[in-house]
Amino acid sequence: MVRNTNIHIFNNYYHASSAPYKQDYAIGIRYQAKVYSEKNYFSSGIKYSYSGNDSKHGTLWVVGDADESSKNGKGSDSYVIATEAPFTPSYTWTAEDTTNLPTSIPSSAGAGAVLSEE
Repeated sequence: MVRNTNIHIFNNYYHASSAPYKQDYAIGIRYQAKVYSEKNYFSSGIKYSYSGNDSKHGTLWVVGDADESSKNGKGSDSYVIATEAPFTPSYTWTAEDTTNLPTSIPSSAGAGAVLSEE
């Protein structure tokens, strides 16, 4: 959930089909938030990729996300699908293509995953 700020969310793999709890949404857009979602992957276990349900919520800009969810968003009047970012983050990055995220993220993230500098 995001409120009162600008945030850049990129290269995440949202997967909840094996979770013991209900996964209603992955990214919540709340009051005065600007969310720049770039090249994230939402599996079929996520009910809604994005959530925001009235004009007081913030706004979401989606650039290049991959979505297997049955519904893309909850409260679709509170976000837009865009081809350009709403702001420019103050850092440099290279977003990985979404095609590889279901494989690359689980194999290199989480407890016990240590990246070596050798």
